[in-house]
Amino acid sequence: MASLDSATGRYTLYGSITCPFTHRALLARCARSLESQVPAVLTLPVPGAGGWEFDEPGGSHADPLLQAHSMRDIYLADDPDFDGRPSVPVLWDAQEGRIASHDSHAISLFFNEHPSGRGANLYAATQRQRIDAQIASFDADFVGAIIRAGRLSSQADYEQAVQRVYGWLDALEEQLAERRYLGGASPDLADLVVFTGLIRFDTCYYFGSRCHIRRVQDYPNLWGYVRDMFQLPGVADTVDLDAFRESFFTTSAAGRDGIIPLGPKLDLRSAHRRAELTQA
Repeated sequence: MASLDSATGRYTLYGSITCPFTHRALLARCARSLESQVPAVLTLPVPGAGGWEFDEPGGSHADPLLQAHSMRDIYLADDPDFDGRPSVPVLWDAQEGRIASHDSHAISLFFNEHPSGRGANLYAATQRQRIDAQIASFDADFVGAIIRAGRLSSQADYEQAVQRVYGWLDALEEQLAERRYLGGASPDLADLVVFTGLIRFDTCYYFGSRCHIRRVQDYPNLWGYVRDMFQLPGVADTVDLDAFRESFFTTSAAGRDGIIPLGPKLDLRSAHRRAELTQA
């Protein structure tokens, strides 16, 4: 990872708004009020034949920094011998002319520690064990189980995966009954990561991954929590439900035929009253 430097324009975040891992980094950048310090260059929402691709110059998804045609060009600018599979997000260091990191967790921590960052610490030393455990559970018991549910052909294995998803959701619903955020008074890194999954659930995973016992909207605490997170400063700019839906249903083959659903429509700006909860 590059050394921390407050110079505006040294770092650029490359990614896609439809990629949940890019979303984690965008939310960390937003939570630390670094949007003007670290610009973001986002690819076209849906991967093309060349993977994550950019618009032609002048387009809304063009790369004004390196004039790349795709994320592969970014990787080649870092390493001319690169022959792997380009991924997002990427933190580009213009001063060094290289990729500082392509790991969403490391990039999020980089933003948290950036000297120009403002707002609450997303990864306080006293909370790291809890945050790491919550992120690990999210990745395994929610995301991993959703992926399995959408791909399995065995009825018994499918049911086991779906029950694992809802076991995680049920536990989170209970946890958020008396606490506004996962760590208490303000969002931390675990909240940002969990939000990326919950905001996509009703739009993408509920039908697309055959996890249709209950929607997030059917959980009072989870639905209030999602709206609370969405309404935090800058977060709405990281969410594009139509793009999430288009990318998910056109790039994931498990049980789908490429038809993009028209809904659901989510009212994410309605009152949530989460601030009334105990903050401890």
